[in-house]
Amino acid sequence: MRRTVMRRTVMRWKAQSGAALITVLLIWAVATLIVGTMFGRLDLDRRRTQNFLASDQVYLYAQGAEEAIIALLLDDLDQDLNEDESSGNHDQGTQSGGGKRGPIDHREEDWYHLQGYTDFKTFKMPEDGATVKSELTDLQGLFNLNDLRNDSAGATRRLRALLDDLEIPEQGDRAEIAANIRDWLDEDDQPLAYDGEDLYYATLDQPYRAANNYIANVSELNLVKGLSAQDVEKLRPYVTVLPEGTPTNINTVSAKVLATYDGIEVVKKVIDGQVDGGYARVAAAFDGFK
Repeated sequence: MRRTVMRRTVMRWKAQSGAALITVLLIWAVATLIVGTMFGRLDLDRRRTQNFLASDQVYLYAQGAEEAIIALLLDDLDQDLNEDESSGNHDQGTQSGGGKRGPIDHREEDWYHLQGYTDFKTFKMPEDGATVKSELTDLQGLFNLNDLRNDSAGATRRLRALLDDLEIPEQGDRAEIAANIRDWLDEDDQPLAYDGEDLYYATLDQPYRAANNYIANVSELNLVKGLSAQDVEKLRPYVTVLPEGTPTNINTVSAKVLATYDGIEVVKKVIDGQVDGGYARVAAAFDGFK
């Protein structure tokens, strides 16, 4: 009888010991999971903080470069105004066209090549290895897409010429591309000649509506029917978005954009004159040509 009781006691003790061991293992597993989760979150928070700091640092670098360029442009304006006041006119070279011309921007000025601010063309931060690159572009030397809204200065024909020159798209109707961009800009929802209005965009897998307003950013062209991302990137260096009717700067306009105007057979002569002191007036660029 005593042996039976002892055997039962030993068996009960072993069962209790086994249950305690399982409990300890479960607690250990849960504790390990909690610790692992804590370290994972700490690592995620650390990396998130690093990204925030890096983003702020990039913003400050860009802001510094921007402030330096603003200072360069203000210096250029002051220099132009001072020269204009001191001389009264700018009869410099054969390109000026005579008479008082006032401040102008051309390719020989410091701002165009960032002269005096060479370090900001490619500036490397010594401590973290970051590189800041700066570039200035006169947007008035590009084709203004917003002129298409009311076809200002024959903008549609000029865009067609630019698309032909750049072969955009390689295969497809370029007249349709020009019409679709105009439909994106104009006030109504009636397509000009093709179906580049709301009726088309509403049938897409991810539907949207045409802007029917001025373009705010060149990237909007990615939404226009018929243009691929590659087409937009190919067109981007030659187009901009400015208030409708903004005049083109004859002294910075590129050859491809200049060639979109009617009767332009003197592109080389005009481009050469841009680096010879610039033109005081548009007519001076075409003196000697009919």
